[in-house]
Amino acid sequence: MNAKLGKETVFSQVVVRHTLHNISNENGEMVANYAINNDIFLINTDFQQKKIHTGTWISPDHKTINQIDHVMVRKVKIGIIT
Repeated sequence: MNAKLGKETVFSQVVVRHTLHNISNENGEMVANYAINNDIFLINTDFQQKKIHTGTWISPDHKTINQIDHVMVRKVKIGIIT
């Protein structure tokens, strides 16, 4: 889907904080909104890495690095049994 997920606070409930981009692209916004509406968490890494290690797509001229591969994980709701 070529979704770039940014660090916008509106998506912080579904996107990890160590994403490569600061601003989501249009596809990223659609994926994040889908995740919010369906109790899904979008992950790539939960650990801070060097920029070169977080990119999942590199342009043919090796000047542009994007992080466009993410995993959708259903949020687990934990209830208390009494």
